[in-house]
Amino acid sequence: MLIGIPANKTLDEAAVSERFREILPIGTPEPLLAQKVKSLGIGQDNLSSYSLIRDPNAAVVRIEYDVRTLGLVKESWVILLHLDASQKLTSIEARRDLTGL
Repeated sequence: MLIGIPANKTLDEAAVSERFREILPIGTPEPLLAQKVKSLGIGQDNLSSYSLIRDPNAAVVRIEYDVRTLGLVKESWVILLHLDASQKLTSIEARRDLTGL
């Protein structure tokens, strides 16, 4: 289960974006974004991170593949949190990356 998305739901970019919009409503100020993301456990292990990027105004959540899992193709997620000039959330874009070992 990724950030509360049930295992029986298709895990695609639209579902991940939608789930992050439920957790992080548009208009949320960046300091609160960081708090909410941390409360999800993101950045608390070596498989996820949260980074603020000043130019362009954005924050990035990365959820990396777990090297202990089986299979040659691994899945990682990058969630872009676009911010306006006042550092408030304007949009969310999830991207799935596949990595071969």
